[in-house]
Amino acid sequence: MIDITVDLETTANGPNNSPEAHWPQNRVILWGWHEPGGPIRTDTTGGDLKKLLVDCVDNGLQVRIIGHNLKFDLKYMMREWPDLPWHEFNYACTMHRHYRLTGHKDKFISLEQLAAYHTFPFVKGLNLGALIKSGIKMEDIPMTDLIPYLEEDVKITRNIAFAQDSVDPLLESALVLPLAHMELLGLKLDSVQAASLMTKLVKDEARLAHEMELFIATHLRWSTGDPVIAGEVKFNAPRTISYLLTGKPVASIMDSKRILEWKTGSAPLLPASDWSTFWPGKVPTNLGFPMPADKLKQVQAMYPGYDYIKWVLEYRKVQKLMNTYVGPFLEKTKTIPTVHPKMNVNATATGRLSSSDPNGQNLPLAARELFESTHGLFHEIDFKQLEVVCLAAITEDPQLIADLNNGVDVHFKTGQRVMGWKTPADMTDDERKLVKNVNFGLIYGGGAAGLALQTGQTKKLVKSLIDGFYDRYPGVADWQAKFYKQVARNLKPYDIKDGEQRYHSYVTLPISNRKFHFVESASPKWLRIKTGRKYSFKPTETKNYPVQGFAGGDIVMLALVLLHQALWDFSNTDIRMTVHDSILVDSDLDVHDLEVIMQSVCIKIVTVFNLPFALAFDIKSGKNWR
Repeated sequence: MIDITVDLETTANGPNNSPEAHWPQNRVILWGWHEPGGPIRTDTTGGDLKKLLVDCVDNGLQVRIIGHNLKFDLKYMMREWPDLPWHEFNYACTMHRHYRLTGHKDKFISLEQLAAYHTFPFVKGLNLGALIKSGIKMEDIPMTDLIPYLEEDVKITRNIAFAQDSVDPLLESALVLPLAHMELLGLKLDSVQAASLMTKLVKDEARLAHEMELFIATHLRWSTGDPVIAGEVKFNAPRTISYLLTGKPVASIMDSKRILEWKTGSAPLLPASDWSTFWPGKVPTNLGFPMPADKLKQVQAMYPGYDYIKWVLEYRKVQKLMNTYVGPFLEKTKTIPTVHPKMNVNATATGRLSSSDPNGQNLPLAARELFESTHGLFHEIDFKQLEVVCLAAITEDPQLIADLNNGVDVHFKTGQRVMGWKTPADMTDDERKLVKNVNFGLIYGGGAAGLALQTGQTKKLVKSLIDGFYDRYPGVADWQAKFYKQVARNLKPYDIKDGEQRYHSYVTLPISNRKFHFVESASPKWLRIKTGRKYSFKPTETKNYPVQGFAGGDIVMLALVLLHQALWDFSNTDIRMTVHDSILVDSDLDVHDLEVIMQSVCIKIVTVFNLPFALAFDIKSGKNWR
């Protein structure tokens, strides 16, 4: 294995000083690398580095490319040299490896911080961020300053990688390649459809604003007797919504001399007796009660006829589509036809990917539909019941494993006792959705009270559904209890908060060898009484992290790596995005051919993790991403 450590210095001429490789105005201004037995090299063209990589390939040598935040550098290398067989190289990203080694504790650690962690002396010779912020362009920095800066970065990255090898030489970063490739390719925007949607959203925004202002004018007045004129009250402000729901606050809904009040015959929707249901333990402040979207949805579930809540939720949805998605998409694609979501591999506590600028994993349907295939069709490969599958593999509950192998409907079986169903045909769609939401909620650590609020059902019903799940799959409850005890046993001092020592804990999941990091948080009142301590580990996290980490951090990521390798030689096929439990492929391949390739990928995953069942998936295809 030949280790080649690389680092690049690039321009930052994209929008908002972006240095990303997908902006054509950006370029590499200095290449740095090191190979064993030689000095650290730099040049302005990268030609010698490319020749080194080509020679290694031609001579049949295995190459490991090492870098810090390697995904960033790799995108430039792939852009400049698209003909190299990138899928044949191995990769080690020191940032990602440290994230894994610390149980996801240290996210996006800088090279300076990582050097300090390993006690390597390292002082940055330049503050590039400050220079760029001051208006100095990267290309204007003298090479006499930039070359030693880059050489030191390459040297310290190499030393850190070797130190990490001494801890776990097998911990590589193969997923860096498909993520870099996806980010570099981006998603092609249908600009005509996006402009048409923006026009509609502007009209919808005006219509909803008119409805809410009319409602306020109809039901409220100023204490002086004056009518409320459009624009005088912020109809979407949390305190306004709180006042309309509860009548609180009063004093803050005013201008300099007038207080807002209800007209005769009009009154707040919620009686005071309901306040504790929606805001347990809270009293209204000068801003009233908090009004996030999930809270408004809970109110809407219990009071579906209250139009103002419907308008607020729709107005916020319209504004988010306009301001977070469609507007920025149109702005970004003025110079290039594609949108490039970042895929963050070092960001979550569980090991799953996250996405940003924009969040490609959380796009609403209306935003996804704006992206069109460039090769033929989008094929979204979605793992079936992945969280349940991972729960079964981790807990080794024999009944859950048997049910999955026999194609039994888990949600029917766990809800059958409570709902009185005889056959799956007896379930209504709403009933199955309820049971499914409760089942997934308990997998991720939700309790009866919280899930009751989320689903709009009684705590008694939700508790019965939870009990039904654990009665059928007792191994799940046993494993969750044992894992929590393991977390609580591995105590190490963390910090002092409110005069009390808090602890943290590391636990490794045997099935994937993935490490998780837990930190004590404020205990709920009942637990404080029971233990006498202010802080404890959250049962929601100890139940959630292993399942979510194994599903999204291990199975989906391995599938991404294997599928990317399998599809490399197909000229009109690219992976564009991964969203939680699914992978989006843009291809002219026949769906059947893609299914065969994906089945082979699944067989390899089952072998790697020694799963007691096969993995199943669906493929949904279309010209636009749906």
